[in-house]
Amino acid sequence: HSYFFYEGALFTLVASHLLGIPRGVSCYADHTLSDYDMKVVSLHLRHSRLIVATSKRIKRELLEIAPTVPPERIVVKPNAINAEHFLSVRRAEPGVGEPYRLVCVSRMDPKKGLVFLVRALRLLRDRHCNVELHLLGSVDLDQQGSRDYARELEAEIEALQVGRWVHREGRRSEAEVNLFFGRSHLFVAPFVEMPTGDKDGIPTTLLEAMATALPVVATDAGSITEVIEHGRDGVIVPQRVKAWARRSETQ
Repeated sequence: HSYFFYEGALFTLVASHLLGIPRGVSCYADHTLSDYDMKVVSLHLRHSRLIVATSKRIKRELLEIAPTVPPERIVVKPNAINAEHFLSVRRAEPGVGEPYRLVCVSRMDPKKGLVFLVRALRLLRDRHCNVELHLLGSVDLDQQGSRDYARELEAEIEALQVGRWVHREGRRSEAEVNLFFGRSHLFVAPFVEMPTGDKDGIPTTLLEAMATALPVVATDAGSITEVIEHGRDGVIVPQRVKAWARRSETQ
């Protein structure tokens, strides 16, 4: 069994053929990238006995890539969490003069949409909304794109002059993330779909926040709408900035 369609998947494809044993593959996001032809995704799918898709959307995308694959061979198994580690919390509204605390848990990556979130925060501050943002997550030092995006985010924070309200908390342990969830009033998931096709599936941090009964505002990117029904489980907004500020201001 292999995960995604990078070089490891190619090794398992060859090994299963040489050894005459069945194989499976789990699919999350990289089949949507513009280089999927070079990864021979269709070949992998046709020669896999079991294909695990982490959302219904991903199953649909895989069947579009390899329409001859029997649909029953693709099993949808969404991401999940251990809810015993993220217990429901009753939160008080901010006191007089206290800020409304937003929290986002995300690594530094363009598809996370953090630049748009910072721009929305600026709009809210301009409209005299007393809000602050806590960003939990770190730079992936092995990825040039992550390093570049971190610099872009810092430049945006400085240009918008919101540094006093954007708290970069860095990488945190599960226990520390739980503490931030308990102290916050809203979880924000500003994720976006990239022109390359890159996008999130069902983010585990979103599930963790929801398990603690933290209200959620998220975009319609990736497979998020399979988790959140707008108006019932949270608020869904279009991707990118202006709708964020409007929704956050009226909730």
